[in-house]
Amino acid sequence: MAQKLFVKGREGFGTGTVTTGSGTFKARLLTLATTANLVKAITACTGAASPITLTVGSTTGWANGNYVLVRGITGNTCANGVWVIANLTGTTFDLQTVPRIGGAQLASTGNGAATVTNATVTNLSLSSASTDLSAAAGGSTDQTLTSVGITNGIFTSANPSWASVAANTVIDAIAVFQSAPTDRLVYITDGKIQVRVDAAASTSATTLFVEPLYAPIPNSSTIPLSNGVVATLTAGANAGDTSLTVSALSAGVAIGHTGDVAFTNGGLPVTLGSQPTTFNYTVDATNGWFLL
Repeated sequence: MAQKLFVKGREGFGTGTVTTGSGTFKARLLTLATTANLVKAITACTGAASPITLTVGSTTGWANGNYVLVRGITGNTCANGVWVIANLTGTTFDLQTVPRIGGAQLASTGNGAATVTNATVTNLSLSSASTDLSAAAGGSTDQTLTSVGITNGIFTSANPSWASVAANTVIDAIAVFQSAPTDRLVYITDGKIQVRVDAAASTSATTLFVEPLYAPIPNSSTIPLSNGVVATLTAGANAGDTSLTVSALSAGVAIGHTGDVAFTNGGLPVTLGSQPTTFNYTVDATNGWFLL
């Protein structure tokens, strides 16, 4: 789930409802600040406390255990990422980490006062069809992916291109979905990957052991972790690496905590210029769109 696969999309590959053999796949540009059926505007977020609690306008149909993608919160940057809903009551719920295999969900901790202007939470568990997401950003048209395939579990395609996207459009993310024979959301990328701590780190540690990275991370990147600590890289990291070189940690980090960080050449988010333009997206030659 750290790669932001929609739950029903992952299930579809398992049942054959989603298949590269006969399915038609498309990609949609998204401005996440534009809300839709299962993309909710965040109206409040707690600060530097545990757990991180969000408030939205409505949680009808949402439930504990749903996976969600939180984006756009400033100040309390540790609140952004992929999470599991816990303690849902009315229109509020807590954030817990996506559990590692054989592990438990961990409580979240914030790292500062939150500002939620344009912040959103996308339900990755309930989103099923492309109609559950926002309309395509900037008047763009969903693009049919070509040369689609799965090699060694990696979903790949040729690079898509969108013509005449409106000026000043903010592109926060790209959603991949199967449009036929069954409309089914598959994946959303926002230029970030989730890092999961694989061994406990002590205060002042300068090495953070993690599960193998799906994509490279540039030097000087900051990773707001789910326990309220922010790790800053002092050296770049490559795909597959299992340790990060970081500035001395301000506090310890337990195994299983997570943090989202922009990966090298992720290409998102991006704000287009003052004239309508063509937007080209480069699919990573090694890692494709995602790993099943």
